[in-house]
Amino acid sequence: MKHNLPPPTAVVVLGMILLLSLAVQAQVPQMMSYQGRVTAGGTNVNGTGYFKFALVNPAGTATHWSNDGTSAVGSEPSGAVPVPVANGLFSVMVGDTSLPNMVSALSPYTFDGFSNAHLRVWFSQDGMVFDRLLPDQPLGSTPYALVAALVAPNAVGASQLRVNSVSGDKIQNLTITSNKIDWSTMPAMKPKGYAENGTFATAPVASGDHAIAMGFGAQASGEHSAVGGGERNVATGDWAFVGGGLGNAALGRYATIPGGYTNSATAFSFAAGYRAKAIHTGSFVWSDMRYSDFSSTRSNQFAVRAGGGVWIQADSSGVDPAACRIESTTANGVGLHITQSSSDANLVLSNSGAGRHMRCFSGSAGEVFNIANSGDVWGKSFTSWSDRNRKDDFEPVDARDILDKVMALPITTWRFKDQDSPARHIGPMAQDFHAAFGVGESETGIATVDADGVALAAIQGLAAEVRRMQEENADLRARFDRLEALIAGIE
Repeated sequence: MKHNLPPPTAVVVLGMILLLSLAVQAQVPQMMSYQGRVTAGGTNVNGTGYFKFALVNPAGTATHWSNDGTSAVGSEPSGAVPVPVANGLFSVMVGDTSLPNMVSALSPYTFDGFSNAHLRVWFSQDGMVFDRLLPDQPLGSTPYALVAALVAPNAVGASQLRVNSVSGDKIQNLTITSNKIDWSTMPAMKPKGYAENGTFATAPVASGDHAIAMGFGAQASGEHSAVGGGERNVATGDWAFVGGGLGNAALGRYATIPGGYTNSATAFSFAAGYRAKAIHTGSFVWSDMRYSDFSSTRSNQFAVRAGGGVWIQADSSGVDPAACRIESTTANGVGLHITQSSSDANLVLSNSGAGRHMRCFSGSAGEVFNIANSGDVWGKSFTSWSDRNRKDDFEPVDARDILDKVMALPITTWRFKDQDSPARHIGPMAQDFHAAFGVGESETGIATVDADGVALAAIQGLAAEVRRMQEENADLRARFDRLEALIAGIE
């Protein structure tokens, strides 16, 4: 198959004229017109022709552009561009990305630094078998109109511009960025709402890539790290941040310190307050103002030192959401552990409403224990420690004496003064119980273990008395039987 092409100059001239006419109306278009005639066996081709394009160097050993971006070292691209052909004539805009398989436009950078470009073309009537059209077409000056969109480095200097020839309204927004400015030549500038007082004896240093350092002696050496102010703060970890304060150090990746005094944080951790040390990965440490360090003890820990107490105020509606919810997912974890050395209580529960003080659940068994607002305790049973190995200082008990004291102990029915229900209770007063038996920790309460012990001792005393009376009754019965026998003999 033979393909005839028009002389290269015709293609170039037509392309150049079209580009210049478009350039007058708008910015330089990122495409180039390529026109010609193709024949097969001396007959003009009609229908759809399939073209592949590549811009190569004169030797054809380097590809600078191809229609689908797949050509390398002058090789044939993979995708073909379908182009209508009528009586052998065709016209196509090379770089028109609206065409199928024309993926890449002709940007100004295509020809920047690339001289004497040649257009290499492949053609197929069926889109299957492609022939390369020879020779490669030299483009001359036509495509370099695109480069007019670029200005060579240092091409425009002070000698090329008249005084006051470039005004602010002629500079497009966002065209001059901070990395294009020599800040050492710029006068001191203050943003709106910003003020400085004094000079920095130790200037801030931002040595990390894309880092920001502000404040006396600030150092931001991590990539994308930032120090917002304060004195002698450092951010050495990548993406680390210190907001302000004095002597703070964000030492690990993504470490965060909002401010405070001599706090430090490692990777993915947070430290704030006074001498807080988040020294474990993923830890959160808040420290109050005490003259000592407060440090994390393990990774992924939430640690707070607050001498004035921790106050959480929340609106809760039932279990979900609870005012404070603690979930421990480990098989042998402890949900809540409280330690203290004061003489007061470890845990205080106060409920001014009508709800219970505590409710306990056990899986599918449901609620198994609760403490009502009235002080009543509900559960299946209560087991007191009564292991012999836990006890010492044993003394015997006079069960009959205990029985006598129980018999003398006043027992009444009564109601608690702050009791809302009309239900009555029965039992002794703690003061009488303590005076009678001298056991227990307080004169205002009766321990269940003591009440149980007194009851058991009294039962033993009663059982001994019953046994004594049974023995005495048996003796009397025997004497009565003998007396009856004597009387019967006399008669």
